[in-house]
Amino acid sequence: MHNMVQKSFSAVLVLGLTACANGDMAEGGADGATEIRVLTVGGTRIAMQALQAQYEAMSGNSLNISFNNPLLIEDKMVDEEFDVIVAANNSVIVAHDGDMLEPGTQRKLSRTGIGVTIREGAAPPDISTPEAFRATLQNAQSIALSNPSNSNGSGIHTIKILGYAGVYDEVMAKATIQGLGDGKALIAAGERDLGLYNISEATAPGVTYHGPVPDLWQLYTNYDVAIFADSEVKTAAADYIAFLASPAAQANWNAGGIDLITE
Repeated sequence: MHNMVQKSFSAVLVLGLTACANGDMAEGGADGATEIRVLTVGGTRIAMQALQAQYEAMSGNSLNISFNNPLLIEDKMVDEEFDVIVAANNSVIVAHDGDMLEPGTQRKLSRTGIGVTIREGAAPPDISTPEAFRATLQNAQSIALSNPSNSNGSGIHTIKILGYAGVYDEVMAKATIQGLGDGKALIAAGERDLGLYNISEATAPGVTYHGPVPDLWQLYTNYDVAIFADSEVKTAAADYIAFLASPAAQANWNAGGIDLITE
């Protein structure tokens, strides 16, 4: 994964300082700990769970993280109450346009690209160059893909990548469109040669992440973060966002198949 240099997070920090100055800190229980409710997607699970343990140990606050199918995010943020959202950029924009976010808190956070998933123990195919990647797709007998109708999922990026590589028709003729879990189960059982999924979701029992799509054709799902306007723990939420966007969090983002983005 490509690492980037971290810059400042003034908007988030100013929010925290303003909240302190205004005294609007109905935050924390008797022990001083604050629960922060986080709305996010399943693609962040590995990284966000590791970051949860890291942040809770550092801050003393607790996180209540709701991992969801991207298709459910917009309904969730209307029907339930959360303090922080970490989701694909277009979902966060929906929240922004609906006046659901605290002004000045939305920022780019992280991204994940598309990678190749293979069965554990299988001979690893060559995907080291665009030409080798194309040949691997052409030589595969069967390929698992996720549904391209989900605008926030890996499928829509995968379809574009196949077009960039000039193998869309050839691959689609032998591809299986499956839900993420079902597709990886087929690979684990040896019923599909490989799959193309978000790198952050490319592992499962019986399958392993082999490597990324070559840079020439790579596409990313970009995750934004923001604080909900009706959150009652904005200071703690701002502290949590500052942590997520900090160098201290980078190793766990990367271990979860996600790059940290800086502005």
